[in-house]
Amino acid sequence: MKSFSRAARVGILLLALPMCSCAEDVTGDPSTTAPVWTPQVLATYPHDSAAFTQGLVWADSVLIEGTGLRGQSTLRRVELATGAVLDGIQLDSQYFGEGVALVGDRIVQLTWTSNLGFVYDAASFDELATFSYPGYLSQTLEPFEVDSLTSISLPYVRLLPEGCEGGMPGDPEVCDGLDNDCDGQTDEGLG
Repeated sequence: MKSFSRAARVGILLLALPMCSCAEDVTGDPSTTAPVWTPQVLATYPHDSAAFTQGLVWADSVLIEGTGLRGQSTLRRVELATGAVLDGIQLDSQYFGEGVALVGDRIVQLTWTSNLGFVYDAASFDELATFSYPGYLSQTLEPFEVDSLTSISLPYVRLLPEGCEGGMPGDPEVCDGLDNDCDGQTDEGLG
């Protein structure tokens, strides 16, 4: 059986979504739908096109960037105006780097599927600690405190229960084939 890349699977899913149907009208009243915003580009900056950016923080006039891909994941400091990598470290090849957060004088970087996080000194990028976390890590950020993170409070990390694939507890259920409200049921109440 042929295995499809992550991007191909997402593309197939997006093509299949219009074929899904729900009993109720999901288009809604135009007067109550969300506003449509038109972005305006104020400036552009150079960036390493080979970098698989997974996390980005603006601090002290530089970008702190976490990149992904096994064997290529990094944590680095990047000059915004030039895109030059000022310094950084390479993660062990077994890890796929994910999001980063600046917490005081420390940087926290998470990994995808390894359920392992790293804590670094923000100035030197010296590794201070590692920690593991259970379940799936959402890339959506919201306040959360985890005591097991060597006394570091992570104000912008959200851990989701196993099987919660489309959102988080309390989110509204939508007709998309996912368990959006993390209650163990898919598309309940949508007919």
